[in-house]
Amino acid sequence: MNLDISPVGSGSVTLNGVAFESYPATRKFYGRISFSLEAMPAPGYYFANWSDDLAGAENPVSLHVINDSLIIANFFPIVHTISLQVDGNGSTDPAMGTHEYNEGDAVNITAVPDKGWQFDGWSGDVTDPELTTTTFVVTSDKAITADFSPIVHTISLEVNGNGSSDPTVGTHEYNEGDVVSIIATPGEGWQFENWSGNVADPESATTIVKMDSDRVITANFSQIVHPVTIAVNGGGSTTPVASTHSFGEGTVVEITATPERGWRFESWSGDVADPESATTKVMIDSEKAVTANFTRTAPSGWVIGAIIGGVAAAITLRLVTRRRKTSQIE
Repeated sequence: MNLDISPVGSGSVTLNGVAFESYPATRKFYGRISFSLEAMPAPGYYFANWSDDLAGAENPVSLHVINDSLIIANFFPIVHTISLQVDGNGSTDPAMGTHEYNEGDAVNITAVPDKGWQFDGWSGDVTDPELTTTTFVVTSDKAITADFSPIVHTISLEVNGNGSSDPTVGTHEYNEGDVVSIIATPGEGWQFENWSGNVADPESATTIVKMDSDRVITANFSQIVHPVTIAVNGGGSTTPVASTHSFGEGTVVEITATPERGWRFESWSGDVADPESATTKVMIDSEKAVTANFTRTAPSGWVIGAIIGGVAAAITLRLVTRRRKTSQIE
C-alpha cells in the first residue's frame, strides 16, 4: 500500500522523525503498519490541521495505515494586526486604523502633518521613530502612533517711548496660523506713532499679527509737544529768551523776567502760575503765549534836577515882578 504525504502552505512533515526530501512524498508499506507524523511549519506559518485521510489538528499524531492513504498537512501564514493611530492633527499612510500583515512582512509607514502642525515622532516599535517615513518588521501585533504637535511661533513685543502694549511687553507664544490682536496705549502726555514690524496696519494703535513665523513688534510713541511763545512789553528780557519754544506736554517750565536799568517788572500776561512774580511757572498742557510787562522808573537825579529847576524859575519870576513894580513907580 502507498502512503502519500503532502504539505499545503509553507512547512514540512516528518515520518517517524525523518524529514522528506521533496513533496509530494510517497512511501510503500506492506501489511498493517503504525507510525507517527509531525507537521513542522516554516517561519511565519503555523500548522492548522490534517486533511484528506487524516482529520484533526493533533500534532504530532500516531496512526495505523491499512490502505492506501493521502495525508495533507495544512499550513497558513501567521497574521498580525497593526493598529495605526494619530495623536494631534495629521494622517498616516497606510491610513489610521487596523491592518493585517503576515508575520515577517516589512511594512513602510509615513506620517503627514496637517498645515500648522509638525511631526514629533512615532510611538511604538518602529525602525526609526524620528523619521516621517520608517519601517518595521511584523513579528507580533503592534500599536503604532504618529505624534503631531502645533508649530509654535513667538511674538516679542517691545515699546519705544512712554506707553504700553496688550499683550504686555515680552515674549509670547502662539500656534502657527493664529491671528493675534495687539493694542498700543500711550502714556500720559505721549501719543502713538506707529508699529515697527510685520503687522496688518502699522498706523493703527489696534491691529493684528498673523502667526506664520517668529515676530519682533515694537510700539513707537512720541511725546506730545506744545509751543510756548514768550514776548516782552517794555524794557527787559526773559529766561528763556523771548521767542517761541517747544515743550513736552505735562512738563512745568520756569520763566523769569529781568528788567533793564530804569525799568521795573510789572506783571505777566498769559496763563502763568503767579502773574505778579518775576519768576513763575507755566504748565504745558496746550499752546501758550505769555508776555513779561515792564514799566519805566524815574531816576533820582531827574527828581533833584526838576526841584532845582523849579526853584530857579520861582526866583527869576520874583525878580521880574519887582522890576516891573519899580518901573511903574518911576
